[in-house]
Amino acid sequence: MARLNTIETDFRQGNGSAGKFFSDPYTPTLDAEAHSVMAEAQQLMADFNAGNRTAELRDRIQKLNGKLDDTVARLDSGQGTLGQFMVNPQLRDSVQRVSVELNRLTADFSKHPLRFVQIRFGLF
Repeated sequence: MARLNTIETDFRQGNGSAGKFFSDPYTPTLDAEAHSVMAEAQQLMADFNAGNRTAELRDRIQKLNGKLDDTVARLDSGQGTLGQFMVNPQLRDSVQRVSVELNRLTADFSKHPLRFVQIRFGLF
């Protein structure tokens, strides 16, 4: 329980991979860039479906391609959570170890639930 509390505290403070994903220190954040790219792609599709197949559409596709190139470059350089997963083997190993430990904990809890429960009675 103490370890889970530590993990929760780290998450809320922006530490660790999940915490950094939600509080990415880079500006703009990878999450914001992904939303921006998706919104622009949806707008491009809406324009295309509406029949606006002009040079403006080609220019917007080129800008979108530039943003994607920038995002991929940031990932390759290790910026953000996904970038760290790609370039930092210690982070991947750490996440894998935590996953294995959580699987063991849940399996042990399923087999022996009474080990994790304490009932105390007292008058004072």
